[in-house]
Amino acid sequence: MEKSKNLSIVEHFKKVNIIKEEEKKKNKYIIAIDFDGTIVENQYPKIGKLISGAKKYINKLYEDGHTIIIWTCRYDDDKEDAKKFLEKNDINFHDINKNAKRVQKTFNPHPKIYADIYIDDRAITRLPEWKEIYELVNEWNPDTVL
Repeated sequence: MEKSKNLSIVEHFKKVNIIKEEEKKKNKYIIAIDFDGTIVENQYPKIGKLISGAKKYINKLYEDGHTIIIWTCRYDDDKEDAKKFLEKNDINFHDINKNAKRVQKTFNPHPKIYADIYIDDRAITRLPEWKEIYELVNEWNPDTVL
């Protein structure tokens, strides 16, 4: 991670934590959501069927003021196909494979997407139903490890 000019590493992380603390107070998070297997059934490189509840609860998270970043291994035409699918199906998101605007200065350029919460079918635990994911986000305490 490239630190801000003229800041020690400690000052840099204090600055990052200030950004996070301000957002925690508002309970508005950056949420990175995988595409294949999480929003749609995994049929890569094709786009699978929309997973039940994905649209409803992603849009609710978006409307609640969270920043939604689509986090996918798709690139070039495949990434554009995913973007078109999301737009055609009225699934709200802020960006694909880009850090949220409020952390771009701190974390860009960086290949890994920064998020407070990652939702991915390849996580260590099972992928819950979308209703449960929505409830978990609303109950989530970033100071507690699940």
